[in-house]
Amino acid sequence: IVQVAASHTHSLALSAGGNCFGWGSNEYGQLGFFSSPNTKSFPSPVEIIALKNNKYVQEIACGDTHSLFLMSYGHIKSCGNRIPAGHNLIDGNIYQPQVLKRLAERNVIIIQIAACGYHSLALDRDCDVYSWGHGAGGVLGHGDDEPRLEPTLIRGLCSQNVSKIDCGSECSAAYSKYTKRLFMWGVDHCGLSYITDYSDIKAWRRPTLCYNFLPIPYNNLSLLALGGGLVGAVVTTTSSVQAAFQLRREDGALVARPLHISRPCIATACADEHLLLALDDGTVLVAGNGNHGRLGTGSHASISTPILLSTLPWGK
Repeated sequence: IVQVAASHTHSLALSAGGNCFGWGSNEYGQLGFFSSPNTKSFPSPVEIIALKNNKYVQEIACGDTHSLFLMSYGHIKSCGNRIPAGHNLIDGNIYQPQVLKRLAERNVIIIQIAACGYHSLALDRDCDVYSWGHGAGGVLGHGDDEPRLEPTLIRGLCSQNVSKIDCGSECSAAYSKYTKRLFMWGVDHCGLSYITDYSDIKAWRRPTLCYNFLPIPYNNLSLLALGGGLVGAVVTTTSSVQAAFQLRREDGALVARPLHISRPCIATACADEHLLLALDDGTVLVAGNGNHGRLGTGSHASISTPILLSTLPWGK
């Protein structure tokens, strides 16, 4: 397993061979296939047959009711609820991954995707960032709360040389490894007031420069995963020494709780109440609330300390 993705309701994993697996809720078709109304959740990983043996899948992301798949040729496929999935011209839910025509028709080459809650982000090869989905709290970064039914350029990030993007359930972020700048926008209770100089503002509806990403310096940021109530998971690298942290709000402060992992982490994903860590040997660790079967352990039980996800087939 080389990549993982997490939402409030479901999770995804991508193998080195391009096979995709999903588990958790499939109420909106976010697992990439149609299932009976009587079977709305899958507590163990299920292979997404529509993408089986598809070596073109390069990256995965998921929100509460949708999933995104970045293909090697720079186009995005998505499924689930049509609004956060970005399919303005399709009615109802999408039960099989479909290409986002808005970007494909304009020959926009995407190199990175992100999703959480009910919105999505995409980064193109020119370092421009696009957003779409529901816009409550300003999570789309356009200065308002209005939804965007198809990918829309975030003009506030133009010329910022963005190199990494991520979404929390009610916030978003963009980071530049060239300028060491981190921008965030969205709703205050996701923790933004702890990491900017604008603690008196309840929401940032446009990208806002973060000056104090406490308690962890972000000039060596290598992996970033935003959540909601969980706030996020961060991996930093300094002089080849890697450290992983879970960020939580405790007693009115943002606290970094160390995550003790035995091997280097190559990917991380975080939602409101659970997180995933992909290690360099292909294994995946999970922890958090097991509701909806989103941990993939075969049950709905919660786990406080990261454990090996043994139900996921390795090396495929």
